[in-house]
Amino acid sequence: MRSIGAGMVAAFVLVLLIALGSRGFHWFDAALIGYAVATIFATAAVTYKYTFWLARPPTGRYWRRSWQLFLSYANFRRYTVLIPAAISLRKRLSVGAACIAGSRTSASSGAWCSPV
Repeated sequence: MRSIGAGMVAAFVLVLLIALGSRGFHWFDAALIGYAVATIFATAAVTYKYTFWLARPPTGRYWRRSWQLFLSYANFRRYTVLIPAAISLRKRLSVGAACIAGSRTSASSGAWCSPV
């Protein structure tokens, strides 16, 4: 029963957001009614299934524990080092890929490629 209520609340919130975005349905295109209705029903259905799935004890336990681990201080410390390293590695790889493709300079950084 709680899952049905969550789905209805999600659908209602989406209708409010559509009304807000279209200024009280004043600027709502009539050709989009079918898409809007389908999106509202899909939102309600996905919310219903997700909350129903989370209501099962093992699933809820795994979900809570995974958020605890993701938001833990140890992971925060580790990810503050890993994410910038991954970004710089990606930039270096994209420069290398541009050089391999035959360009004289890398488009992303403007760095000159070394002759091979």
